[in-house]
Amino acid sequence: MLQISKLQFQAFKKNSRDRFEVRAAEYLKRSYPHERFTSDKPILARFIRAAIDMAAGYNITREVDVIRFFHLFVAVGGNFEVLPDYAWMIDYLREPIRAELRLDFICERLRFGTGKSQ
Repeated sequence: MLQISKLQFQAFKKNSRDRFEVRAAEYLKRSYPHERFTSDKPILARFIRAAIDMAAGYNITREVDVIRFFHLFVAVGGNFEVLPDYAWMIDYLREPIRAELRLDFICERLRFGTGKSQ
């Protein structure tokens, strides 16, 4: 039986994340070509790492969902957790349902202009 040590697993995990960060950078450059954060490599790298870490804190880990979280991060700002107008989002991000459904609800609410607290 094949056994993978913790050290090997950590190396695999880091390599996987590094590859995702490269793909995410290319995607964000295409999606937001006129945004300052995509034209500055160190800023883009920090943006990606911060968004991935924040998404992981809400158990958003599938790459497709993390990409959607990037869009949310851009739309409302990376500091949305401390903004009273977006306090409702934290409740939905913590719901014990699939990340895809949580993000669907949040995106729809923002899309229809009901995304700020009243």
